[in-house]
Amino acid sequence: MKVYDSLVKVVKGIYSRKMLSNRLLKGNNLVIILGVLIFLFLISGGMVTSIGRQTIRTITSQSLIEFILFFIINGIYLISIYLIYMGVSKSKIDVGYITVGMVMLLITFLSEVYILVSIGAR
Repeated sequence: MKVYDSLVKVVKGIYSRKMLSNRLLKGNNLVIILGVLIFLFLISGGMVTSIGRQTIRTITSQSLIEFILFFIINGIYLISIYLIYMGVSKSKIDVGYITVGMVMLLITFLSEVYILVSIGAR
């Protein structure tokens, strides 16, 4: 019962209004979040998706579904790299963070290769 109570306390602490407002609504965090979203937009092909239909001749074209897929996959890439960094940056190396990060990195890499090969086969 003590374990359950401690888990409830941790979850309530994470989702409390005070903690969320302290972490997410600060100007520095908003700039970081917007920067990451813009970076994901650019590396996922957002410019190709938004401008590709307006130009007469384009080198490549990308549908909105492909953009959304690559946006999600690249977001998972960043999360997995962050997990690996968290596992290595501590004074004691955390193998759990590194393992989860590497598995996520491998799965997203294989899914992105599969998507690129299936798109190229069209």
